[in-house]
Parts: sequence; structure tokens; C-alpha cells
Amino acid sequence: MNKKLAEWKATVTSIASENKVKRSKKEKRTLPKAKGSVKGVRVLVWSMIVVICLTGVLGFARAQNALHKSKEAKAAVNEIKNNPNADQDAYSSPKLMNFGNEVVKAYVPISPKADDRTKQMAELEKYYAKDVPLPQLGDFQGHRDLKGFELFNITHEAHGSVLQYKVSYTNVASGEQPKDDEKKEEDKDAKPAPETKTDKEALLNIPAKSVKNGFVVIESPYFSAVPTLIGKKVEAVSSSYTDDTLVQTTKSEPIQKWLTESFFPKYASETKAEMMYMMEKPEALNGVQEFQEIKSIKVYPGKKKNQYVAKVVAAFKEKELEVSQDSTFTITLKDSDNKYFVEKLTHTLGGK
Repeated sequence: MNKKLAEWKATVTSIASENKVKRSKKEKRTLPKAKGSVKGVRVLVWSMIVVICLTGVLGFARAQNALHKSKEAKAAVNEIKNNPNADQDAYSSPKLMNFGNEVVKAYVPISPKADDRTKQMAELEKYYAKDVPLPQLGDFQGHRDLKGFELFNITHEAHGSVLQYKVSYTNVASGEQPKDDEKKEEDKDAKPAPETKTDKEALLNIPAKSVKNGFVVIESPYFSAVPTLIGKKVEAVSSSYTDDTLVQTTKSEPIQKWLTESFFPKYASETKAEMMYMMEKPEALNGVQEFQEIKSIKVYPGKKKNQYVAKVVAAFKEKELEVSQDSTFTITLKDSDNKYFVEKLTHTLGGK
């Protein structure tokens, strides 16, 4: 029995030994060391990352700058659309006249002293555009004095405007002085060289251009003759009404009496506020002059019932002086039971 048990154990042991799972021997797995420096690779990678980031930031900044400029351009276009006369407004601004005044005061006077002349030219140059030549002041004995000036006209050109100033000035020419090598012993009683004064009046033309918030002289100023402003004789303004449409005397006489005794005396002496009960749009002389008389009056029917149009020549004078002046009126008034109210008043015989 023991023998069979021993054989059975031997058989089981043999089977177990044959079916035993055998574990394979682990192999060592190690990465081969890279050739070169890992640090260099890291620097290269980070450099690329930094470059990409910087490129993105710069691109964003450029995009924002382009967007800002686009908005500015759009705003400028809208400004031109909404205010097409914006540039013209600069040439009608009082600032332009103030600029011209300063140029006149810097351009016209010329000092008798050479050092002062140099300073004057430096001051004048401040108003000039680049490359506009300054006046050439020779080494002469004399000077130029500005007596007065006023703005005469402004002409508008494609490149800007020309300010025309009516200037009055005096050229003072001194007699020639002897040169140093010709001078003799000075005479204590010797009189100074005589001066020759010449008064002149001319137009000083100043070409100017609006630049940002200011102005600049863009071409050399020049003198020209002062033109006359007297026009040719023409017919005076007259009434468009004809005498065959005059109202009857019974209607015109009360109107003339009211104008003579009530309206014009109050018009001359009272204030604008005090005339409100007589006029739809009140006006008055407020005592500047006094009413004298009506020199002529013609009354015509108005467009509405009980409405009349009076063409009047009335005389007014200064209170303090015997100076009289005729004034013309076209007065549209309403009659309400012989009580009159001025609906419209114009200072011309041509009004309707």
C-alpha cells in the first residue's frame, strides 16, 4: 500500500513539474542616451515659444492700431459729410483776422537800427511757411513807420485765402552819412542829415492758409493799389406800387396823422419794450435821434381786410446838433376802429 502511495505521489509530482509555468527572465530596458545637449533643445523650444508669443502680441497691436486709424478716418469722413464747410469756417473765423493783424505789425515797420531789423525779420519768419522768402532789407539810412491799418477784404483761393489790409505808412529816408575814411573833425554845431518823409497808402496782400488750429503765410506778402469802392450811378430804390392804387384821402389822412403825432415820436423817444403795444416786432431809437416830420407819405390797400401799406419818408435829427437825415419806411398796419397797429416795418421804400 505504501508502495502504491509512493508511486502515486511521484506521478503527481512529475505532472506538476511538467506543467509548471515558467517565468521568463526580465530584460533590462534602458533608453539610449541622446547625443548632444538636452539643455540646448530646451532653449530652442522656449525661444520658439517666445517668438510665437511676441509675434502674436505685435500682430494684435498692429490690428488695434489699424482699427484706431480706420475709426479716425471714418470720423473724418463723417465730419466732412456733416460739416462740408468746416475748412471754410476757419477762413471766416475772427482768428484769421487776428493772425493777419500780427503779420501786418511784423511786416510793415522797419527800424532805423540794423540790430533791430534783424530781430524784426526773425519775428516775421515765425508767421511764414518753410521756404517763403523774407523781405531783403538793405543797409540804408532811414526807416518805415506804420501809421494805421484795417482789414479791407478777404479773397478765397483754392490753396487758402488772401487777406487784404489797407495800410497807411510813412517812408522816412535820411541823408547819406560820410564814410569813416571821409569823416573829418566833427563839428559840434553840425546839424543832422535832413529826413525826407513820404506818406503812403496801399493794400498789403497776405496769402494765408489754415493749418490745424492756426494759420501760416504761404507766399510772400505784396503791395497793391487801393481800389475805389464807388460804383456807377444807378437808380435809387423806389416803390413797386403805382399811384392809381392809392387809397382815398379819407383813409390816408388818419393814418398820416397817427404816424405823425403818435407813432414816430414814440418810435424816436421810447424803448423797444415800450413799443410792444404798437408793433408786432417792436423796435425803437431809444432817444438816439428825435422825430422832425413826415416829408412824404403814400398809402395803399393791403392784402387783407382793413390792412394798409404806407410808404413814408420821415426826417430825424440829432438832439444836440442841427444834423437832419431822411429815413425811408414801408409800414404795413392794421386799422381797428381808427386804432392802428404796425404788423411789419422795413427801412426801405421797396418793401411790400
